[in-house]
Amino acid sequence: MLDPHSLFALYRYGRDLARFDAQVVLAPLPARFLTQRPSKNKATDLPETPAARLSLYLRGTGVAEQTAAAFFALYPDIAGRAASDLTARSSGLTVPADTLEKDKSESLLRLFFALAKGNAAAATLARDFEAVLDAESDFRLEAAALERLNDSFCDDGCLSTALPDWAQTRKERLVLQPLPDLRPLSAAPDKAKAAAALVRTVVLMILRDGFVVAPSAAACRADAAGTLFMTRARLPAALSVKERETLSLFLAALNAKDYKAAAKALLTSGLLPPLFSAPRLIRLIEEADRHAALLLAGQKADCFLRHFAQDGIFFSRAVRACVFAMKRVEDLCRAEIGVNGDIWQAAAADYAAFRDKGLNIDTAPLLDADSLKRTFGVAPHHAERLRIQGKKTPEFQQDFKKIPEILNRRTFAGRNNTARHPVCKWIAGILLAGLAAGLLF
Repeated sequence: MLDPHSLFALYRYGRDLARFDAQVVLAPLPARFLTQRPSKNKATDLPETPAARLSLYLRGTGVAEQTAAAFFALYPDIAGRAASDLTARSSGLTVPADTLEKDKSESLLRLFFALAKGNAAAATLARDFEAVLDAESDFRLEAAALERLNDSFCDDGCLSTALPDWAQTRKERLVLQPLPDLRPLSAAPDKAKAAAALVRTVVLMILRDGFVVAPSAAACRADAAGTLFMTRARLPAALSVKERETLSLFLAALNAKDYKAAAKALLTSGLLPPLFSAPRLIRLIEEADRHAALLLAGQKADCFLRHFAQDGIFFSRAVRACVFAMKRVEDLCRAEIGVNGDIWQAAAADYAAFRDKGLNIDTAPLLDADSLKRTFGVAPHHAERLRIQGKKTPEFQQDFKKIPEILNRRTFAGRNNTARHPVCKWIAGILLAGLAAGLLF
């Protein structure tokens, strides 16, 4: 049973989406009588397709709503296939480079945790979403992700990246260094070159770097020479060492049609439910491979995720982000660039190199020590000014290991798990009793 605050939040989201005839994305949630009523005040000149209408809505919202849409695009097993596919096809997932508008993070998180109450799996997902939303609300982290992409692809020739202006970038504002004259992918001068660069970029992100930023029509551009540029790095995901090792073994076995070896890679990964039957898993992999035989690589990977989810196997956000990025490449090549066919042949050499040395590639965390220092560290002149003024440097800038603890104290989960002093509980009980008496009399 949802509390009044959560019911009102659902109602408000339903009314906002109804103006764009896009409230169907809330259909899997409770209280449909509040969220599914049509609006008498619809926006004018609405696009024909539901995805385009949702895109129009998202372009006028803030970080919280756009992050929620992008997050649930990865979870069709949670959000429902229809709602997940709709949010995945929407193209309005790049917010302005500042958060000056009134953000709805607090209200959205409160609603998310209320919906997850009493369900352990949903509560875990709610905590994951809060961590993602917290990172998306700090543009310094996106700036660090752009720098990481630039460092990874500086010698490949397939991707150039917008770089942050660190002197002006803040938590609430992203400022980029000057860029050349860029155009949408649909206006790229060399369509084949743009498509090949996009394909190689995502393959190298997944297989070589283990650090993935899904491309989008809003973030990907081309210059006059046809060079691919990525101007934003929203919702990055990093595969763990174990996930990369499992992926290497699984793909090598699947490529050889050795379903027993593919099942062994998953069974020894620690990523499956306990005591999952080996014969059952072998049959599942063989069946999924047969269903996906004629599909492109991104659609094939999505087919595997669907088959696994039907048998109770759910993968991490990082793995889902890899599959989402591949599907997004296929959509962009077809709808934006106008290139069809087996686009993945452009990365055949990269995949061959991965098969040969996939288990020996170095891995790096989402933010290493140097990135943390550059992103959150205090400048030398500022440290000197603080000393002269007799002020202390913030504790996280003295010891970066304290950042996870500090962040956890700010989360809903961290606040809810903090034990309250008995006297505080006693005082709260008296105040609530007094409030109830005032309402009754």
